[in-house]
Parts: sequence; structure tokens; C-alpha cells
Amino acid sequence: MALRRTRTMLNRISTLNDVCKMLPRDFVPNHLQKEEFVKIARLCGGYYMNDGSINIPHVALGSYCSNGYLKMEPMLQYSNVTQVLAQEMIRNMPSTVRLDNINWVVGSEEARELALDIASILGALYIPLDVLQEYSPSESDTVLHIEGMIDSGRKALAVREALKDARARGVNVIPYIPAVASRPTCDPSVSMQILDAKIFFVPRYCFYEFVSTPKEKCELCRGGSKRMKPEELFAVV
Repeated sequence: MALRRTRTMLNRISTLNDVCKMLPRDFVPNHLQKEEFVKIARLCGGYYMNDGSINIPHVALGSYCSNGYLKMEPMLQYSNVTQVLAQEMIRNMPSTVRLDNINWVVGSEEARELALDIASILGALYIPLDVLQEYSPSESDTVLHIEGMIDSGRKALAVREALKDARARGVNVIPYIPAVASRPTCDPSVSMQILDAKIFFVPRYCFYEFVSTPKEKCELCRGGSKRMKPEELFAVV
């Protein structure tokens, strides 16, 4: 039954206009599956994948190359898509987290719309980082930190640093950080900082198929595939 439903949703989502008509209730009680998410991301202009062809470009990430890329911004410009993703993030949280205890929701600036929708669903308050000190949570409050995309983890660490004073006062900052998606990192030092900070990412969708390789070892480069920065790539695909 679930498989039949997934095929139906995939068939229904064929154009950007179809994406704009989606509602959160379309994915209850079933979830938005990864295959559906990828299709939505592609239609919104936020997903790219090179399946190994040297005849199409691949992604330049500094001194690394990648066969694929995902960016959240094109999807988050549609309020209904943001609501669907916020719903998925909440449903993906560990069962040990008491969602009804959450008073505040914070996140990186890029995740602002998601944080607003999650706060609305939970009956909590969204607090921007730039006014965190002015409206500082009290000791009895519980704070949920969310992100849209987890890549290197640097943005999440910056938010955690902003919450340092609140944690020192005894505010309960949930160690789990829900996110829409994660893509592999190329920075082991950041991974160590994340371990030291004792935070745990909970992405709804993981893109392990995105493989990053030093450009001098990139088989796509060697084969003649053009190397393009994400902003250049999405401008032409």
C-alpha cells in the first residue's frame, strides 16, 4: 500500500506548479519519501547529480570535486514546501525528545523559514540569533536548535556558540539538531568539534551518494567533464 501511494505521489509531482499545490496533509500519515524529496528539489532548481557522465558538468567545491549537490534556498522560497519539510523534521525527531516541552526554536539565518514553521507547529516561539541575548530563555525553558542543511557543520557550531550563555545558565538546549538533509563534509577538524560539542544531527534525508574527491584525483575531471561552482552550475542546468 505504501509503495502504491509513493508511486501515486511521484506521478502527481511532475511540474513546479504541482509542487506549489502540495499540502502538509498530503504526507500524513505517510512520510515524504526521499525519492519524492529529490524530485521536488530538482523541480525547484536545488538538486543536481552527475551519474558518472563526462559529457555533463560536475561540482567544484573549493579544492574538491563532487558528483552532486543539494541546496535548500530554492525550495524554501515556497511556503507550502517549507511547511511540508518542517512537518517531516518534527516527525523524524527521536522519541525521547519531549516536543511539548519546547519553548524556543533557533537556527541559522538560512533556516529561518523552517524555524518559524517548526515553532508554529510546536506552539513555541522562534527567536533570531541577533536578538538572542535580548530575549534570552530562562532556566525553565527548553530550546530546539534546527538547521536546513548539514554539510560541514560550521553554521551549526556558530549557533551553538551563540547559545553558550543560555546553556551556562542551565537552559535545556536539546542535543539533537533536526535538519532537512545532510551531505558529506570534507573537513575532519569540524567533525571533531561537533563530537566535542556533544551535538547530534538528525537529518531527514542523507545524501551519501554525493561523493567528494580531491580535484587532482577526480575521475570526472580526468575524463573531461567540466568543473563548475554550484552557483554557476545551477545557472545553466
